[in-house]
Amino acid sequence: MTTRDHVTFRAAGASPATPLEAAEDLVRYVRAEAKARGHKTKARTHVSYTGAVTVRVSWSGDRFHTVGVRPLADGRLLARHNVADGRTLSLLLHEWLTASGRFEDISWRTRDQFRAGEPGQPKP
Repeated sequence: MTTRDHVTFRAAGASPATPLEAAEDLVRYVRAEAKARGHKTKARTHVSYTGAVTVRVSWSGDRFHTVGVRPLADGRLLARHNVADGRTLSLLLHEWLTASGRFEDISWRTRDQFRAGEPGQPKP
């Protein structure tokens, strides 16, 4: 099964979200869910000197998986990851996007589908 690892979305309401705001929201969600479930999941936001925004998530020891968040020209945001068999990470992102209530127009694609401009799916 192919993992859809690219999700586009936009902020609900009139004010757009920046990649950093979305990344920080994801980190808060992951930490709250981990605490509520008694898991040792870790998450943190990272902004590089180039301005690239990433979220690093770890639920198995200290092996962090990276989710990149960037703006698209049409006002949407793109969150993507490159994790072998990353279905768990895609599902985590989907749970966050739907549970937060801050985002809408959620659309999932594989990397190749995204690059080709193909229509997305509502779920990973």
